[in-house]
Amino acid sequence: MLLVVVALCLLSCKEKAIYKTFETQYTFKSTVPANALLASPLFPISFEETSNAEAEYALNDTRKDLVDEVFVNSFLIEVENPQSEDLSFLNSIHLYINADAEPEMLVASKDPVPVNVAQDLALDLEHVNLATYLRKEPFQIRTRVVTDENRTQDIVLRGTVRFTVKARILGKG
Repeated sequence: MLLVVVALCLLSCKEKAIYKTFETQYTFKSTVPANALLASPLFPISFEETSNAEAEYALNDTRKDLVDEVFVNSFLIEVENPQSEDLSFLNSIHLYINADAEPEMLVASKDPVPVNVAQDLALDLEHVNLATYLRKEPFQIRTRVVTDENRTQDIVLRGTVRFTVKARILGKG
């Protein structure tokens, strides 16, 4: 009986993981070249990811290997340059994430893109946990768009994705 009480006490005294939830964001840029074949149903846009994720994790007393959950809060595509352009050439847009040894996953989309779209577009979000992708940084974002018109000048696009991250705190389980 004493052995059972001691075992139960030891099990209940086990340190539980302490989690912290915080927000972070990644910004991506891409150039849609002038006179590109935009009538194609597939037009790849390669975003270059720029992030200070390691510093962000350190500020929140964690590391990327301690991340348990990552969900997208918002995904915004904007025309950065030229400022006179808009996103009206888009019919639909789908953004996928992939990382080493992980399947490609849809993160956000807008299908159809409203005809009266201006210089920015908030995408519809998929509710998927992206923790395994962010732990394997660098990850890639692939864009699939359907367009209906050509542009006479390069268009620089900026994508901003905001995440909510739930991670264990360093040294706390």
